[in-house]
Amino acid sequence: MSLHVEHADGVAIVQPKGILKGDHETDELERVVRQLLDNHEKILIDLSHVEHMTSIPIGVLVGLHVSARNRHIPFLLCNLTHQIEDVIVIFRLAELFRIFDSRDEALDWLRSEAGKVQPLVTTNEVV
Repeated sequence: MSLHVEHADGVAIVQPKGILKGDHETDELERVVRQLLDNHEKILIDLSHVEHMTSIPIGVLVGLHVSARNRHIPFLLCNLTHQIEDVIVIFRLAELFRIFDSRDEALDWLRSEAGKVQPLVTTNEVV
């Protein structure tokens, strides 16, 4: 797996390439994104060049999303392959992530008022 990071309109676009199954690939992705979060950069993960992804990197993305949300930093995914979309649906994470079909759609959303992340609202209500 290789990892490419570029910046556009104040957004760090992280584009992993290859197979994400865990091990050092996931460690590298997590390290890079956490550095970007430390710099308070908006994060867009472009998965268009990920051939396959297991549940381990999905768990890492969930953790990164939570870290971003706790810091009020937008964290988006775009260009999911059918396989990755299936994994996200199986684990019922489609409601957790903000997912876009393309990089342009995600960047447009971030430029709009919708791209301003609101703090989490928690309640003690039992469902």
